Amino acid sequence: MKKTIERITKQHDALVDVIQWLDEKNFSNTKIREKVDNILNHSRKLHEESNMELEIYQIKKRNGENV
Repeated sequence: MKKTIERITKQHDALVDVIQWLDEKNFSNTKIREKVDNILNHSRKLHEESNMELEIYQIKKRNGENV
């Protein structure tokens, strides 16, 4: 699970870089920029539920439960 969390973190960081690059190149008003912004900044519930799933998985694994 550590590698999954690491992968998600790296994907997030890459999307932040994409947003910054698009803004620097004056592509702030494009559909791709809007999509990236939505997943990074406007998907709070999705992020919370995803984090909860990861936490539950880790707790179950620590407790020796089937996962």
